[in-house]
Amino acid sequence: SCSPSHDSCAQAYVAQAGNYRAADPTRPVWGNFTKDVEEWSFPPSGWTTARFEQHIRAMVSALDIVSADYYAWTDPYEWTQGSGHTGTGHIGSWVYGHTIDRLRFYDQRIPIYGFVECCGPGPGGQRNIMMPGMIQSAVWNILVHGGRGIVWWSTDFWDSNSGGDPHDRPYAGATYWGNYALYGDHQWDAQYDAARRVDAQISSFAPELNSPTATGISARSSSGVPVSALGKDYGGKLWLVVQADGNQAHPLSNTTPIRATIQLPSVVRAGTVLEVIGEHRTVKVNGAHRITDTFASTTETLSYAEQPLTYGYQHHIYAMQ
Repeated sequence: SCSPSHDSCAQAYVAQAGNYRAADPTRPVWGNFTKDVEEWSFPPSGWTTARFEQHIRAMVSALDIVSADYYAWTDPYEWTQGSGHTGTGHIGSWVYGHTIDRLRFYDQRIPIYGFVECCGPGPGGQRNIMMPGMIQSAVWNILVHGGRGIVWWSTDFWDSNSGGDPHDRPYAGATYWGNYALYGDHQWDAQYDAARRVDAQISSFAPELNSPTATGISARSSSGVPVSALGKDYGGKLWLVVQADGNQAHPLSNTTPIRATIQLPSVVRAGTVLEVIGEHRTVKVNGAHRITDTFASTTETLSYAEQPLTYGYQHHIYAMQ
C-alpha cells in the first residue's frame, strides 16, 4: 500500500518502534519478519529488489532484537514431504541459518533470534510434519550461523484452524487448546522431548555461546555439501561447533556420510587435541591448523506420510583440553 518513492510504511514502523522504546526504555524493542527477508522473495508490484531491501533495512535497524519465522521443514508451500521431491529447494535446516544470515545482511549490530516449529502446519490433514531430528538440526543451524536466541512455535495448525486433529491425545485433566499443542497433547511427546533436550544442551553451553566469536575459522567438504562452523574464545581456549549444512542445491544436506575439513586459526597449534563433546573421542590438529571429521546422516520415518526421509545436518562440538 506504500509507494517506493515515499516509504511511509517503513517510516510508520520506525516511529512505532520509537514509541515503544520511549514508553519503557528498560525493555528491548523486538520485531519479527518472515519470508520477505529472503533474497528469493518477490518485491511488491512496482518495487525494485534494491528498494524493497532498503524498506526492510529501515525497519530492522529500528529494533533492538530481530527475528523471522520461516518454517522450512514443514511449509507445504515449499514442498510436500510425502512426494519425495524437494520442490523449491528452500527447505531443510539450512534455511533457518540462512535466515539468520539474511537478517544480519540488513543490520549487523542487532541480536537475531530464530523460530523453530514443533508440530505440523495444517490446516486440515497433515502433509508435512516436524520430526525430533529436524527440531535439533534446525536449532543448531540457527546457532552455528550466529543466532542469539530460539523462539519455539508450539502450534498444531490442524487444531487451531479446523476444530480438531483426529490424532489428538490431550493431557488428562488439562484445559486443552490446539494452539498449545506442544505442551498439551501426547501426540507431540517425541517433539516435546526433543525440544527439551536441545534446550538443555543450549543452556549447558551458554557460557561458551556467549563468549567472543573467534575469527579465522572455515569449513568445507569434498562432496560439495556446505559445512558451517562457529568458533568461540572461551577463556583463551577454542570451543567450536561444526554442522553439515545445505543450500538450494543440497536442501537435505548430506544423505550419505561426508568428510569435512575445518580450518582453525593459526594460534591453535599443530598437535592440539580437541575433545568431541558427548562422543567419547578426540581429534588432533594437523600441521596446517586443520581437523577433519565425518558427518553422518539421519533417517526418520515421517508421520502421516509413513515413509522414511534421509537428510544430513549432523553437528559436532569440539573443545580444547
